[in-house]
Amino acid sequence: MKKLYMIGNAHIDPVWLWRWQEGFSEILATFRSVLDRMKEFPEIKFTSACAAYYELVEKLDPEMFEEIRERVKEGRWCIVGGWFLQPDCNIPAGESLARHSLISQRYFKEKFGKTATVGYNVDSFGHNASIPKILTQSGMDSYVFMRPMPKEQGRNEHLFRWESDDGSSVAAYRIPFLYNCTTKEHVLAVNDLMKEEGVDMMAFYGIGNHGGGPSISLIDEINRLDIEKLHADPEEFFRAVDKTSLPTLNGELQHHARGCYSATSFVKAANRKAENTLLAAERLALLASKLTGAKYPKKKFKKAWKNILFNQFHDILGGCSIKSAYKDAAYLYGEALSIAEQEIYFAMQKVAWNIDTQGDAELPSYVKKNFKTWEHDSLGVPVTVFNPHAFPVKAIVTVNETASKMTDADGREIPTQKVRGEQTEHADKYATAFLCEVAPLGYTTYRLFTEKKSELPDTAPFTLSETAIESSRLVLELNRETGDILRLYDKKKNITLINGGCRAILLDESDCDTWAHDKTYLGETVGVFSDASFAIIESGPVRATIRATARFGRSTLTRDFSLTDGGDTVTVKTRVDFHEKHRTLKFTFPLHEKTVTAATMFDINTAIMRCLTKNIAMFGLGLYIYAGEDLPEEPKNPMTEEQ
Repeated sequence: MKKLYMIGNAHIDPVWLWRWQEGFSEILATFRSVLDRMKEFPEIKFTSACAAYYELVEKLDPEMFEEIRERVKEGRWCIVGGWFLQPDCNIPAGESLARHSLISQRYFKEKFGKTATVGYNVDSFGHNASIPKILTQSGMDSYVFMRPMPKEQGRNEHLFRWESDDGSSVAAYRIPFLYNCTTKEHVLAVNDLMKEEGVDMMAFYGIGNHGGGPSISLIDEINRLDIEKLHADPEEFFRAVDKTSLPTLNGELQHHARGCYSATSFVKAANRKAENTLLAAERLALLASKLTGAKYPKKKFKKAWKNILFNQFHDILGGCSIKSAYKDAAYLYGEALSIAEQEIYFAMQKVAWNIDTQGDAELPSYVKKNFKTWEHDSLGVPVTVFNPHAFPVKAIVTVNETASKMTDADGREIPTQKVRGEQTEHADKYATAFLCEVAPLGYTTYRLFTEKKSELPDTAPFTLSETAIESSRLVLELNRETGDILRLYDKKKNITLINGGCRAILLDESDCDTWAHDKTYLGETVGVFSDASFAIIESGPVRATIRATARFGRSTLTRDFSLTDGGDTVTVKTRVDFHEKHRTLKFTFPLHEKTVTAATMFDINTAIMRCLTKNIAMFGLGLYIYAGEDLPEEPKNPMTEEQ
């Protein structure tokens, strides 16, 4: 006979239609209520995830925390999830999901003497295919979720084995109907489904979303039901399940509430910037630690990661919380980014101050030439560029000075280009862009001169018109009417990557709310940006850029298309002045031949050394699309000064 496992729980959204302060109060009230119910009903058990909740209780009510610890030892309080919160499971980087596990499982082990064995994201809107491998490497062999529902995914299994592409797998359970059954009718419906499908099932009961948990009346109703049932927790359920006979599902579990992934773009952009900046800070801090003995700022990084992980809660990162909640999210991102940028600066300074850029040369005892560089006659100004990535990077970097000449680490002159700087101070309006190459997790030092004459030939590496750029590697042509890419040809591989079809289209979303529940697409195409005008805004030995400006109604779309000399990447900087209502803007990139494309956020750091010993740091981020038959073994990552 199949068993119905009654799982007492309280799904709590710390942020949604309320701010975190209200949500945290509900966590405290719910946990207090659950502990009281356990005294009144010795048969019930309670299941709860999210290390952030337990940290809160430990900090604000140590006595309650000790009560929870005793219930965990007793086996009546089950810790699941093993993650900091229940995040969105599509947007965060894989490293973020790994940090959810690392920080939380360590916490659970320290405070409760055990780690979670059941992954638990019951309200997340979809689940990416790498989660089983992350779970298994984090000590979890099973997973509980609810969304997508069978009608959303097109699959009816409630109990199955979920497998990643590397063969890692977990036993997965899709909660039927609802994660917070609040009436006996809900429980009976699960019981009927269990008989119909012929597998053991869990019925999750308890008031949720705004907290509450199992109530006295609900427990009484359930206990009076004349059905076979067992008060239990997910660990017991998965231990009892015969996993050998489960069907296997591979890949992603998608998709619920598609509209959330195009809403509240601020939080999505801030998440990615914070992730990348903090990862760069960790790598550079490790570099400084190994090379100079600098202390690794472990506690600061942990604080920054917790801020990011909290903001990855599915209703925050998904973009469906109230407006005031995003002010709170901005504060957390600001603190995380401030920590990361400070540690980037400190790490680069530690290394840069230990680089011998002087040799046997004598230094002047007075400021020479201009106040920004203190340029040396023969050595120029050292410019050290750091690469925090685990792969070599070839990228454009800008320095806040107008150079007449630059040399690489071997003293060979390299091309430079005068570009518009950020500052406007009399004649000081320009910067210098140059193409650098840096080894993985390394650095290299260039030399900048402001008076030495360049010895490079005055040649143009680009063939340029208002609507086309050709470099030694790529041919880029733009559509004269729309400003979109008309043709992209790789001369080295002799392959046409794009041959028409690119458009910036507008879809009619008037029949759709922000969530886009039960929607598979955002309406019909109702317009295309067109009436394009063009201007050449950069043309030099390093980079060529065409600006295309297109229009629709009262809206304007401006895109800067750039190629670098010898580079295999098109960089597109996009700015939209959007005034349309109930319209979604979508960019389409139909590929002409069988190709691979990958969009990756890269960052690069530079330290400009002054007086050969002092230095200042600059940091930038850029989004690039690689297109080709295969991803390059050594990625080329152009960087524009605007980004």
